[in-house]
Amino acid sequence: GDSAPDNQFVQDFISAYNYDVGNGGGQSLKAIAENPFATVDVQEQGMEGYSSEVYSKQDGAFGDSFNVVYWNPNLGLETTSGYILSPATVLEHEAGHALGSLMNTSENRNYGSDAQYDSKEEKRVISGPEQQTARANGEIPMFSRSRSDHKGLPVVTDSPISNKVNKNATFKFHNNRTYKNESFTPSYIKYAP
Repeated sequence: GDSAPDNQFVQDFISAYNYDVGNGGGQSLKAIAENPFATVDVQEQGMEGYSSEVYSKQDGAFGDSFNVVYWNPNLGLETTSGYILSPATVLEHEAGHALGSLMNTSENRNYGSDAQYDSKEEKRVISGPEQQTARANGEIPMFSRSRSDHKGLPVVTDSPISNKVNKNATFKFHNNRTYKNESFTPSYIKYAP
């Protein structure tokens, strides 16, 4: 982190990476970082234009696999099970998709539907990298699942490595969202002042 740019987003990314990997999670992030042939573009996802549909993108439009992870270092996720995942764990979730695309195995190309998780790819990432990292970070109990579906409520946390919800900021975030027609489970109303 000492030779990294003096940019808050870069510093937040480094903090999240070190937190995930240092706690024994973050295997997708680590695999990407240690692969000299892997390129994943991590871009800051702003608060104002947030939509749950733009967390990550794998696009083969230029012939090669192009991986973009959109990450907001202030947004964690409240699962339908009631657990709060830190932004760092959300980053590992998205890195799991990016790594799957880079590995390009037939297993990772299986984007078929799944009634519980929306797609087989989401099930793979949620029950794999996300869950392992959430456990390592102490965000879920050791033998619990992070979530049993692909739903959740974006929540503003105290830092990229925190799973403590800033209630007022979360309520304000959802009231100011551009994509107001998008509903989340669970509801954000409980965070009203």
